[in-house]
Formats: sequence, C-alpha cells, structure tokens
Amino acid sequence: MDPSFYLTLSRKDYPNSIIWPGHFTPVPVYSFQWVEEDLFNYLRCPRALELNVLIPQTSEFAAFVAKYLSLLAYLINYSGLALTNSSSYANLNIAYRICDCILCEEAVGLPLSLWASNITQRCHEFLSDRYGQYRGIRSNSVYNGINIGEESRRTFSGKLIWEILDRFQAKLDNHFNPTVNPWINEKVYHVYSAHDTSLMQFSSVLGFNTVNFEADLEPDTSDALTMEFWVDENDNSTVIKVLHFRRDNLIPLDISKLIPGCENTSDGCSLEQFAAKSEPYRIIGTFNEFCASSIYSTPEFKISSKH
Repeated sequence: MDPSFYLTLSRKDYPNSIIWPGHFTPVPVYSFQWVEEDLFNYLRCPRALELNVLIPQTSEFAAFVAKYLSLLAYLINYSGLALTNSSSYANLNIAYRICDCILCEEAVGLPLSLWASNITQRCHEFLSDRYGQYRGIRSNSVYNGINIGEESRRTFSGKLIWEILDRFQAKLDNHFNPTVNPWINEKVYHVYSAHDTSLMQFSSVLGFNTVNFEADLEPDTSDALTMEFWVDENDNSTVIKVLHFRRDNLIPLDISKLIPGCENTSDGCSLEQFAAKSEPYRIIGTFNEFCASSIYSTPEFKISSKH
C-alpha cells in the first residue's frame, strides 16, 4: 500500500492476516548503499533527470495527460483529496497515489468501496501508461533533436542489460578456457531484485514497446524475468532463453522468440545476436562519467533520417 495516500493519518495494520505483508524480514539478494547502486538508480544520475525534464515537453506526454483528466476528476470526487496544483501534469500525481493505493489493496484481497472497485481496470491502464510515458518506453518522439525512446533505453536500462551480457560472455570464455575469468567458474546464478519499474525498463531495453514484455499492463507483484544462457554441446552454438514468470500464470512463459530481433530464430537469439541488438545501449566508461554527460552531448540518439 502506498502510505503517502494517507498523509499524516496513522497506518492500519492487519496483524492476524497471513496475506498482509506486515511482519516479515526481507532477504536482500542485491544490496548496495543507495549512493553506490548504479544499475537502475536514475535518481542519482543527472543525465536521467535531464531526460525526465525533456519527456513531459513532448506532444505524446500532453496527449497522455489529456487522456486521464476524466479519471482524475472521478478520483478527486470520491477520494476527498483536493487538487493542489494548477498544472494538470502535477495533479495527475494525485491520481497516481490514489490508484496505486487501490490496486495495492486489491492485490492483497482487502475489500474495496464500490467506487474504487469500479475503477480498478482504468487505474491499471493509467499506471501502465504513466510508467510508459515517464520512462520513455512508449515514446516515438524526437524532441529537441533527441530520440527519446532510444535514449531512455540506454539511460534507464543500458547498464543492466550489459551487466548480464558481459557475464554471459565471461562465462562462455571460461567454458572454453578455465584459466580465463576463473572468478566466474563456479558462478551460475546472478540475481537483481528491484521494483516493478525495473521490469518495465527492462522490457523496453529488450525492444518491446510495452511496459510488461508480451503484455501491456504494469507487472504484478512477484513477477520476474530470467535469462538463461545455453551452449550446445555439439557445435558450441549459443542461445539466450528468456522466461517471464507471471503471478497470474503457474507456468513461466518462454518469450525468447517474441523479443524484437529474435523472432525468426529457432529457439531465441544467440549471445552474438543479443549483443548486436543491444549495442546501442552499451554505456562506455563508468556509470558516473555517463551520468555526468548531457543527453545533448552524445550524438548516437540525435534525430536520424528515418524521422
């Protein structure tokens, strides 16, 4: 539940409900100090913040705001919250807080008021669109000479996709010659644990124009994605299998051949093919160096002839 919805009111706990996440100890599988986290921590990346300033200026974003003004009016009418800003863009943050609260309560099986249950699907659509816009996932805009979709993929997700691909390459080299990269010899499982927005951004960097891979509503709680690296024992060919674990499906979905650029392969993209399609999103140099550079200073995603 988003506690910000309740402002200064005390939070209600459900101590005897096994479905309520009240008393538990999280086990971190990826733990760094906030100032050291450099895979998805755009809040400490000036380049990403610069991109976040640019995105709301596009006509696409203006259309998104206009699309959900009726939802905002409905939520204000029933929730009792008041508009606090003359900007429609800023006021949509109120809709976000209310919808996020409604959907969190729905997810853990808490009873909803009729007005809230009537709007859950619209809230799902709004949150999905909101993330798709704020992260440039659905953007086809070139604004101020910047290809927002491509720049967003590199800025928000480039570090993580190449963290994975570089590890695959290191494992492959070690497989053929154990004296190369001996540090990875015994390692077989690498985990990054984060938020639903992490999956959304990763969906984008894989090439989907959606916030949730083969689907287009925001990921559910406990959703996950795995990338498996396979090497054929006969011809040493490689394939990257991508499985989408969804809360609403007991069997993980193999989306290896749904990934743009991998559709016409037999089982999924090879490591070489995956690296080639991801090359535009590789970050050269350190994360801090990349973040210190302006989106206007690098030419890769400036306006191209196809636009």
